[in-house]
Amino acid sequence: MDGAVLPVTGIKNRYYIRLASGTHWCLQGASGTERWVGQFAELLGISSTEYPSSGRTPLQEIVFKRHAGRKEEGARTATDPSPGGPLQDGCLEDEHPGIEEVCLPGSRGIMFMLRGGEGSPVEIEQMRRSLNPVLHGAVHERGLPLHAALVERDGRGYLILGASGTGKSTCCKRLQPPWRVLADDMVLVVPAAGEEFWAHPLPTWSAIRAGTVRWSCRINEGVPVRALTLLAQSESDGLEPLGSGAATIAISNAAAICFHYLDGGLETDRSRLLRKKIFENASALVKNLPVYVLRVSLAGKFWEKIEAIPDNERTGAGRLQSIARQALPG
Repeated sequence: MDGAVLPVTGIKNRYYIRLASGTHWCLQGASGTERWVGQFAELLGISSTEYPSSGRTPLQEIVFKRHAGRKEEGARTATDPSPGGPLQDGCLEDEHPGIEEVCLPGSRGIMFMLRGGEGSPVEIEQMRRSLNPVLHGAVHERGLPLHAALVERDGRGYLILGASGTGKSTCCKRLQPPWRVLADDMVLVVPAAGEEFWAHPLPTWSAIRAGTVRWSCRINEGVPVRALTLLAQSESDGLEPLGSGAATIAISNAAAICFHYLDGGLETDRSRLLRKKIFENASALVKNLPVYVLRVSLAGKFWEKIEAIPDNERTGAGRLQSIARQALPG
């Protein structure tokens, strides 16, 4: 099991991811995948008792089945021609070991066929790749997955962007109450009402594989984003506004790396179109939210610099209560 321990409680058939954009995803297990889907849901921090708030809520379905060694009748794999065009169908460019994404004609649903033997390393990789439609769907809705930490205070969310090894997790460990860490590696930012953007935590897959999870993911616990910061190691703490051009590039790169980790690159025609959409969404994010360079020293109280960020009425963050304060089942 290589140190990774998957949870085994609360296994049901249907689980819902509820995004602040109003789009909800239903994860459904079938044909022997019920246990697998239950474990996936626990890693996402969602319970089978959490339902969409309204029957009118846009709902996307992801169904999981065990691979039976044959192609589903009437379905096409990710390598078949896409009648909906690139980015519309949400299919992967190719198959990956252990999992195959299948698009069902005439349906908004997506099916994943799970292949190979059971075991934590294999299953964790399957789960990681199963979030691909959710990430692509967010990009279509002007959102972005970001390689960033998500921290919260008083119902306001702050993103700390930085490459692996620059100190995002270390910063999270140093934060003092009432600060809370919602994610230390990857988040999903989606547009909400008006010009607001909300961030949802995503799992830290490397920690799950190693069995060293420090902050459990609760994907449905979104917070309104107050500001974005770009982490920089320094001899003294500081906060400096970042120009819109540099900010757009930094945010675009933080989003692109999420898809690079998932698909192995962004070099195909379809991926270049995705890259263009990412840049457009990053530009929109910069127009609505302040972006700073956050300089962090080894022993300083860098969070005090974040606390000094002035209110920005465009985000409405000060008027919103974080749904992270709500008690969710599971």
